[in-house]
Amino acid sequence: MHKLLVAHLASDDGIFLIDVLQTEADLWLVPQWFDSEDGKYQTPARAIRLDFIAHQKSGIGGADITVNSTIPKSVLAGPDVSAGGTEYEVVTGISARFGWLAKRQLS
Repeated sequence: MHKLLVAHLASDDGIFLIDVLQTEADLWLVPQWFDSEDGKYQTPARAIRLDFIAHQKSGIGGADITVNSTIPKSVLAGPDVSAGGTEYEVVTGISARFGWLAKRQLS
């Protein structure tokens, strides 16, 4: 089962909201999505594992989570998977890990 959450995140451009995909075992920041050809489904185009990044539950400003670390834009948008000595777990492209998710489940 997958659940969509929202996080406050700081990056080079400031603080903004970002999607977080909760799988059965993991939390993933999702800065980019692929849509299916029919527009009914989506899957992460780029996902960054949140479990190993400092974060906390939040109820402020529509966010479920606050990420306590700044993540550079080069990691969020690609192509980087590391920055400032930190290595991030990043999944790119269509991955069997996430599958295709009905858009109505994610809104």
